[in-house]
Amino acid sequence: MINRLLFIGLWSLLLSRAGGLSGAPLPGPPAVYDIRDYGAQPSRTGNAQAAIQRAIEACAAAGGGQVLVPAGVFGTATIYLRNNVELRLASGATLLALSDSTLYRNDKAGLLDAGDSFIPALIVAKNVSNVSLTGPGTVLGEPRFTAFIVSPPDAYPGWTANALAAGVDMHALRVRDPKVSLVYISGCRNVALRDIHIENSPNWSCHLQWSQDVTIRGVHISSSLERGVNSDGLDIDGCKRVLVADCIIRTGDDAICLKTTRQGGRSETCEDISVTNCVLSSSSCALKIGTETNSDFRRILFTNCTISDTNRGMGIIVRDGAVVSDVVFSNIVLACHRRPFFWWGNGEAFHLTVLKRNDGSKVGRIENVRIQGISGRVEGTSTITGFAGVGEEAYTSIHNVTLADIGLTMQPESERDKRATDGLTIRNAEGLDLRNIRVSWQAQAPEAKWAHGLALHTVRDFQIAQFDSPPFSQSPQAAVLLADTQRGALAWPLLAPIGPFYCQVTGSQTKELHVQTPDAKKMPQLVVEPAARKAVIITN
Repeated sequence: MINRLLFIGLWSLLLSRAGGLSGAPLPGPPAVYDIRDYGAQPSRTGNAQAAIQRAIEACAAAGGGQVLVPAGVFGTATIYLRNNVELRLASGATLLALSDSTLYRNDKAGLLDAGDSFIPALIVAKNVSNVSLTGPGTVLGEPRFTAFIVSPPDAYPGWTANALAAGVDMHALRVRDPKVSLVYISGCRNVALRDIHIENSPNWSCHLQWSQDVTIRGVHISSSLERGVNSDGLDIDGCKRVLVADCIIRTGDDAICLKTTRQGGRSETCEDISVTNCVLSSSSCALKIGTETNSDFRRILFTNCTISDTNRGMGIIVRDGAVVSDVVFSNIVLACHRRPFFWWGNGEAFHLTVLKRNDGSKVGRIENVRIQGISGRVEGTSTITGFAGVGEEAYTSIHNVTLADIGLTMQPESERDKRATDGLTIRNAEGLDLRNIRVSWQAQAPEAKWAHGLALHTVRDFQIAQFDSPPFSQSPQAAVLLADTQRGALAWPLLAPIGPFYCQVTGSQTKELHVQTPDAKKMPQLVVEPAARKAVIITN
């Protein structure tokens, strides 16, 4: 009996300390605030905005909890999340962005890079903490479009004239007001997006700005690849410590895009971003940094993704003077296809470039970038292009880039206005390491403009090892072109290339080019133009 009483006493004490019996109650599930209890009724044409906001305010006032959108379609305009609030869309639930511009507030006013003065948002969180948007329900837009004819001059330098010459249909689409971003989160901490569907956004689908400690997992974002004008999937803008995982994004314009925009004179750096295990399609670029680059980017990882039906696989585009550093793209399988000329991209695997947005812009920099473990089929020339300055400026905007373990197959372009030339072109860069790369060609239907597997122009401090590009025909094009390159090393591939010659060296600015081959019989496959002969050093 004493042992039994002792056991009961100890058990009671433990329960009391844990919140059971006589102690504080054990924490239960979060309080749920059903929007129907605050006056919301399912309707595609009605406006549930006020009712949804009342439910959010009540939840926040009680210390937080879950605001539930039950099954049904609820038309609404701008709603604001508050501290400690989870907005959950149940299975079968839809928040529909109404098409009346007068119902929205312009929370993005002054965002210089948005391309428009009126970009409202549907679900907004500003300067709050511990907020989440969860599914499995849907946030839905109903964009409306206006057709117009693209004519030069325009925003597509050289592409418009090329399309005109090829007889391409010059019609394109613009989005009509209201150009609603379906989700806009700015200045927030501890943010979670889980299992939500975001569909047919009239503008950027989900814009995360100046926020920290963000987790995005299992999110589905979609819009038309043909009509989804400016409907980026996920824009991560000046944020820190962001994890994106297990998402499926298929959208017009960029799929996942890191930016550093400027609004109200403010711009923030983008740091410590990880994107993994995502399935992506895009009318522009699937994985992108830029073009809005007002502040720096550091420590960015894109890994283990599949990319298909995409106009460009990966991109880093610096136009506003920022430094982009310590970036990795790895373990990516892709299929890239050309889209009409007014979409950004050439059907290529990757595109890195430094430009000036205007005459007053600073020259930015791309450095310490690794692109590794990439394979797939493409239609366009992958490019790395630094700022075309004078003297030292011609080299220093792109520095220390590694390309390794890459296999690409060039296919004929699916659009009439042909653009592809080389498999890979690099200009105005220094500090390159290229290893174990193969560019193949679909020999049954070669394009007239196809040339070299790899072409380097005005590049210094580089090494190339095990680059292989079997010829697509018996044309006199070399697998590798080195033009005006300096302080470089080329190691002959282990397997002899089949074709008239492997490497062509040209340009009076060529200096200190070391060519290493174990077999002197392969030297006829090296062609050096007279102006560069003194610069070439051959070693065994």
